[in-house]
Amino acid sequence: MKDQKLWRYYDLIKFLTLINGELYFARADSFKDKYEGAIPKQTFQSMIENFKDYSTAKNKDDIILEFQKIFNEKRKKAAISCWHINDTESAAMWELYSKAGFGIAVNTTIEKLANSLVIPEGYKMIMSQVNYIDFDKENNTDYIYNELLPFKNKRKEFIYENEFRIILYKESKDSTSVSSYPDKTILADKVRQRFHFGLENLLRRDKS
Repeated sequence: MKDQKLWRYYDLIKFLTLINGELYFARADSFKDKYEGAIPKQTFQSMIENFKDYSTAKNKDDIILEFQKIFNEKRKKAAISCWHINDTESAAMWELYSKAGFGIAVNTTIEKLANSLVIPEGYKMIMSQVNYIDFDKENNTDYIYNELLPFKNKRKEFIYENEFRIILYKESKDSTSVSSYPDKTILADKVRQRFHFGLENLLRRDKS
């Protein structure tokens, strides 16, 4: 997997940022997809039912609004850089991400990208291939204690993207208190809306 090729398609302005040694990240709440970081419908309904006894809300509609507010806040706690997994260039990705027919494709590998990243102080990072799920049927209790899971999963309508993500976040101390849960991550503070992430040697050519 570490040798898997990754692609990123840029317009000229964003590419100039990259060659200056910075990788652009965007906070999840700035994505155009309104389902970014959302909870699948069946999982959401199960959470609402389980939450009834603990909520101060008086009826189901109020509980739903309370949950939606919580999840909208969580989208402000993760920043993401999106890449495309493919051994070759993708005509579909060129069409989507190059403006007015002009664009630049950057090709690297998971290992090279991981070794190039300079993680900002106070942050944690994961790299993950996106899973494409049936958003209407998925019912997974892992969403309760793994708050990164909504950013690792997307609706199956997007499967053509074959996406690989780098996710930047701050972990809450509460994560360590849920000792019985093996894959737990509770997100802490908001991250910046947009920022650039330091790189070292990503575009350096290997000596032949």
